[in-house]
Amino acid sequence: MGVRPCDISRQLLVSHGCVSKILTRFYETGSIRPGSIGGSKTKVATPTVVKKILRFKQENPGMFAWEIRDQLLSQKICDPASIPSVSSVNRILRNSGIWCDADLASNSSGNFHRTSDGLRIVHYR
Repeated sequence: MGVRPCDISRQLLVSHGCVSKILTRFYETGSIRPGSIGGSKTKVATPTVVKKILRFKQENPGMFAWEIRDQLLSQKICDPASIPSVSSVNRILRNSGIWCDADLASNSSGNFHRTSDGLRIVHYR
């Protein structure tokens, strides 16, 4: 039987929010070590990971970023400490062009044009 967060906060004389934040960090990362404040984050998406992310999306265009993360973990391509965040996965997809094109293709009637800066504009009927 575990100890309740409210009991921990009373015993340590810290807020419930503080205990909750530390427990959440532990559940997500397996560590209670704080993250870095400021500065640039180290790059976690190696070229191999980027290729896998793009392959997952090409094989299943409807796959969400969180599902791609789950696949990276279940196939042991990444471990929990090195898994890219959902926003990193989305950024990789967006920068590759797969994200926008796949989404627009599935939601459009096929009428589109590209602007001079390369953006794809869809015309709905």
